[in-house]
Amino acid sequence: MEIEDAKAEIDTLINNARFRCFRPIRVAEILYHSRTVDDVALEDPESYRVDSGRWRDDISLRLTGKASSSSKSYQKDFSDLIDPESLSALDAVNTAEDGLVESYIYHRLKHDKWGSLIAARDYINESAVGDFSFERYMELTTEVGGLQDDALLEIAVYALFNSIAEAVEAKAKLEIERPDEEILSDFSEFITTFMGLEQEETTFETIVDIHRAGQATYAADKGVDIGTNFGTMVQVKYVSLTRETLNDIEENSYVDRIVVVCRDAEKDVIESVSKQLGVERVKAIVTIADLETWYGTALRAYPDRLGEPLLRHLRSEFNEEYRSGDTKVPPVDNLIAERNYDAIELTGIWEIEAADDPA
Repeated sequence: MEIEDAKAEIDTLINNARFRCFRPIRVAEILYHSRTVDDVALEDPESYRVDSGRWRDDISLRLTGKASSSSKSYQKDFSDLIDPESLSALDAVNTAEDGLVESYIYHRLKHDKWGSLIAARDYINESAVGDFSFERYMELTTEVGGLQDDALLEIAVYALFNSIAEAVEAKAKLEIERPDEEILSDFSEFITTFMGLEQEETTFETIVDIHRAGQATYAADKGVDIGTNFGTMVQVKYVSLTRETLNDIEENSYVDRIVVVCRDAEKDVIESVSKQLGVERVKAIVTIADLETWYGTALRAYPDRLGEPLLRHLRSEFNEEYRSGDTKVPPVDNLIAERNYDAIELTGIWEIEAADDPA
């Protein structure tokens, strides 16, 4: 078999892969173990069928935070994954060139499948206030495949919301408008415990608290992404907000003020849906264009008071969100360095076009 044809099969696997890249990783790991371990008999797929699944899962868990849970035959039966003749041809080149094909696969995954997320992380963590652009952040983060774009937009909204609240030292106030002395006396301990009011007090002030609901039950059940201690809840949707979702927010939310953040193209649709449903709790609809304007003002007009805190919150939330678990930024550079793949020159048919690099 011609090596170009065998490589074409690898390229098809990579092009069709989602974020986890289980199938190309499995091929790479079989080639790696064939090159470094003597007892891998490529002519007998059954001899490494089970082991290759374990090799794939070990690397997938390390790189993307998740092993394959599929029970489908294409995940178990390697002969259905790549033609045996293609595998043999790739193995011959890979062994002769000290891991050339392995290096190609992982560099392609880095550039084509994980490059946007890696570039977004680097951009957020390395940009100075004067250089950061919300438009560039959105360009990088919305290219990420297989992940929740909502979370990336949610982080941006939270960072701005929190920075402004801190800068103006916003406070939330609880006030008892009808101080019934008998009730206040009989339930004084309850009121102190649950409302924070000591005896004789009818008002309570506290620093505004803004928090991301994350994947908690509250968020899942109530359709809330960002919560506060003063009644405003934020629903962030990068994709279309359906009639059902908006209706669920209206019916199930415990608060009276909901702000919806969406793409620009969806604003008219959401306003129309809100009117048709008679939604009363959706008080405002914010678009990405609004966020671009506000980010620009914060970063350029208030670089110290808002810009620095804004990037600090953005970095903290992004790094926490994608540091571990099944939405981590793949530490593929560590694997590449560990196996010395960068020492292998990718030329000819193995060259990776610079245009593939999202950075």
